[in-house]
Amino acid sequence: MAPLQFLFFLILFSHSICHANGNHDNCPNSFTCGKLGSFQYPFTMAEHPECGLLPIQGCLLDDTTPKLIQLDNNAKSVNLTGVVVPNKIITIYDDGFHTRLGHNECDTLHNNYTLPSPSPIVSMYIKYNVTLFRCNHNLSSKLPPKYVTLGCRRKYGYSYEIYYDKNNTHPEQEEATRFFPGCSAVQFASKDSTNTNDVLSFVSAEMVIEIVLSPDCDDCFNHRGGLCKLDNNKHFYCQIGSANNAGKKIGLVLALGNVTD
Repeated sequence: MAPLQFLFFLILFSHSICHANGNHDNCPNSFTCGKLGSFQYPFTMAEHPECGLLPIQGCLLDDTTPKLIQLDNNAKSVNLTGVVVPNKIITIYDDGFHTRLGHNECDTLHNNYTLPSPSPIVSMYIKYNVTLFRCNHNLSSKLPPKYVTLGCRRKYGYSYEIYYDKNNTHPEQEEATRFFPGCSAVQFASKDSTNTNDVLSFVSAEMVIEIVLSPDCDDCFNHRGGLCKLDNNKHFYCQIGSANNAGKKIGLVLALGNVTD
């Protein structure tokens, strides 16, 4: 191959590499979202859903506009209220949960507050919980005075009670097994002050959420410069941007050019 022809071919090939897989290569390493500061993967702006797992709405608007985050593809958006540890621990406020809790505690406290299930990419946890016990039958043992009952058999027509320790958000397992056999333990985000007979002072609609990348995803993003993806079978793979591979591919072209010469 003549030198000028080879140079022209190399330029065209490099150009095609740099523009392949454009969605990935156009993803910024980080972005700013108002007063909340800087974010990076797995967070992304809602305008670029292909660049992350947790899209945030309102980052391009003024600082006074509420920022909303979607924790799962099919989940409703909730208020993103703060950042405790950048890209790892955030605070959210679920106003819908707060409204339901005020209108009907028995229905709202029937099951755990639901976060997305752990995946091969990321897991999420509520950091500060309160444990309640939901019992569908009458307890055979007498409870200590510290336990309070939310009488859901009488309220709203439900057929269970909810019990909680007004002085301790996390009862010992031995105590829980002793007093609440056959009952379900349900957990919710807890408020800072929990020394009252009112269950609404225990359970909070503002939550501290910890975001944990899987080891494979952490290696993919932080060490290989890729984005974490799931294929159609929900198996993990690391999508490496074309820019990361450009040097290797150009090197291969150079080597082929030397062989041709």
